[in-house]
Amino acid sequence: NGIPFVPMLTSYGCIYRCTYCATPYMHPNIVRRRQESVVKEINYWHERGVNRYVLYDDNFLYRSELYAKPILEQIASLPFPVDIYNPNALNGALIDEELALLLRAAGFKEVRIGLESADPLVQKLTGGKVSLKGFKTAVEALFNSGFRHSEIVAYILAGLPNQRWEDVKRSIDYVLGLGIQPYIAEYTPIPHTQLFDKF
Repeated sequence: NGIPFVPMLTSYGCIYRCTYCATPYMHPNIVRRRQESVVKEINYWHERGVNRYVLYDDNFLYRSELYAKPILEQIASLPFPVDIYNPNALNGALIDEELALLLRAAGFKEVRIGLESADPLVQKLTGGKVSLKGFKTAVEALFNSGFRHSEIVAYILAGLPNQRWEDVKRSIDYVLGLGIQPYIAEYTPIPHTQLFDKF
């Protein structure tokens, strides 16, 4: 049929208020799809020859025992393989051993997680989602579940107001020191975000 992948939107909104992100403005409330609906969509497209899905969800791991884990369990139990890609970073602070195993079992060939910066001050100023300790714990859990170095990607923000290139390099070096892949995400000023209003 020629369809290489299907975008799969599983929720709107986000509990976090990152200073560079407009999601809370665009979607002030969190609205999540029913788990059965997500699995039904995968089945629908599988019957039409699609096996790759691009997961769009700013909030996928929030209260994962009630949402992400049951969805991943259902996907993992499907009688056919699934390939899932997440361009929206997963929150490293919320990845535990069980979740890492489920991500692997459900068909994530690569996991993209958000670090933004290895500088605790920058982490705090951009929203405080993850600490270095929490990030390292997530990476270790992903390694333990079978993900290889090349299959774990960390987003690093570059071009933030007043950010120096040396700060970005330190974040890259930190990520490389953990044995995973850095991915530079260029900061873009977006109206209705805290950073845009401030600068």
